[in-house]
Order: sequence, then C-alpha cells, then structure tokens
Amino acid sequence: MQGRLDAADLALLRSSEDEMIDCYTWTTDNGYKPRMMLEEIGLPHKIIPVNIREKAQMSPEFMKISPGHKIPAIIDYEGRPWWGDRDTL
Repeated sequence: MQGRLDAADLALLRSSEDEMIDCYTWTTDNGYKPRMMLEEIGLPHKIIPVNIREKAQMSPEFMKISPGHKIPAIIDYEGRPWWGDRDTL
C-alpha cells in the first residue's frame, strides 16, 4: 500500500489482531507523534518505551531497529523498521 490509506485498507489492517505495529518511543515531542497517529487511525500497535535518559537507544538491540539511534522507531506488519519522526509518520 502506497500513498494514503482508504477506509477499506484501514479496516483490513484493524482486523489483523495478530499483526501489530511495534512503536519504540519515549516521552519527547517527536516521540509522541507516531503514538498519537497510531491511536487516531486505530491501527493495532504496541508501545515499547526506549529510555533515552539511560541511553537505551545506544544498545546493540535498538541499533538493529534504528541504526541512527533515533526514536521514534516502528517495526511495521512486514517486519520492516522505520525510524525518525518523518519516516514513522
């Protein structure tokens, strides 16, 4: 699906309970953006906190998701990582 999602696309995504978007974020201005977007459009998602005060974004595990150490980061339904506030929206 490229471009904007229509109502049928959203209904299909919402019906996939076993497929959830993983949203790695923290309580920063940029960290709130994808979280609000996911809640507003109603896609199933899981919020995974990344404590940037404790430098959790520098861990080897997080670098596999976001090589630039950036939050927010999202793993989509197909397992593809997206990071940074522009890409995640």
